[in-house]
Amino acid sequence: MALPIQPGMMRFLGVNIGLPAATDTLAADLTLTVASPQILRLDANGAARVVTLPDAATTHGLWFEIINAASGAYAITVKNAAATTVAKASQNQAVLVCNIAGTWTGIDRRATVVDLTT
Repeated sequence: MALPIQPGMMRFLGVNIGLPAATDTLAADLTLTVASPQILRLDANGAARVVTLPDAATTHGLWFEIINAASGAYAITVKNAAATTVAKASQNQAVLVCNIAGTWTGIDRRATVVDLTT
């Protein structure tokens, strides 16, 4: 019996070796896909933003670390494909969201993000 391979498992098994990361200044809300980097350092750029996760039915095991690097007090709200809030990252906070058994779940919220680039 063959086991179904899901995108998160493929990354775990080495199809996407390493932890792909990206930094972006948002001009609008952002929709993620299975090809999106798993670690995202986002600047909300002067407005509250929404990050929408991929469909939970097809992304078992996938996770994203979303870091809000906004210079102002603007939140990034993380929602599932049905527009339900999963997590919220205030300025200088990070959230970890994981697809567990077909449901996006907020796992961790870190209070302070340290900028190691300066």
